[in-house]
Amino acid sequence: SHSGRVRRLARTWLHARRRPLVLRGAVGELMPYGALLWNLATLPHLVPRGRVRVSDKPTFVFCKEDHPLVRDQSFPAPSVTMTMETAEFVRRLQLHTFAEAGTSPPPLRYSGAPERYYMQADVPSSLVDGGEVPRLWRQLGAQAQPLRLWVSTGGAVTPLHFDSAHSFLAQLRGRKRVTFFPPKSIGGLYPYPIDHPLARRSRVDLCAPRAERDAIFPRFTAEAEPFARQIVLEEGDALFFPAHWWHHVETLSPVSFSITCRYTSS
Repeated sequence: SHSGRVRRLARTWLHARRRPLVLRGAVGELMPYGALLWNLATLPHLVPRGRVRVSDKPTFVFCKEDHPLVRDQSFPAPSVTMTMETAEFVRRLQLHTFAEAGTSPPPLRYSGAPERYYMQADVPSSLVDGGEVPRLWRQLGAQAQPLRLWVSTGGAVTPLHFDSAHSFLAQLRGRKRVTFFPPKSIGGLYPYPIDHPLARRSRVDLCAPRAERDAIFPRFTAEAEPFARQIVLEEGDALFFPAHWWHHVETLSPVSFSITCRYTSS
């Protein structure tokens, strides 16, 4: 059948682990109810609490907060992580995103600008179809971590970084744009040193004005930009990308619910 041929082609592609691959409409294999189940009203009942990254800007830079330079305040963390009840997270999200100006909730960390929030939480296996991820996904190797839920609002950005494991990103609700660069682009991406609090992250800000970026990072235009590839994830899509591929993620919809699943090579 046509669907069988598509599945075989996808399996061959995944086993090659060479470049990102979009599986349109594949979220149903992981969670059949998708956006019907995952929304701000149901979230506190599905995941009672999670880890919330707090930032004073739409860009969420993930930082090693236990790094010695961060602990002794030699390097100011660009964002902080807090454990939070999901009901409180939703309340803050709604006040910030949907309420009238001037009704922002009391700040948790940053008082100079309205705070932004980005939640991650482990997904209970009881919410996954059949209690496990799809067979096609499992063929990549051993699961490196539990399924993780990510909840963000429009304009949220996760800057350029890479992961050390193969990954699936399933878009349950909303839309995201992902910009990829292959590992060979590293010379033009100006990564932080491996022992830095921002290890695995790039110094290049894709949101910065082009003239400013080119002046600070002159190698980017020749050694990285020609290899960039953008993918827009629609609601219900799944995305596979190999380890060490650099990626920059933007939330395009008012609210986004995504799930990641990471694998070590078999």
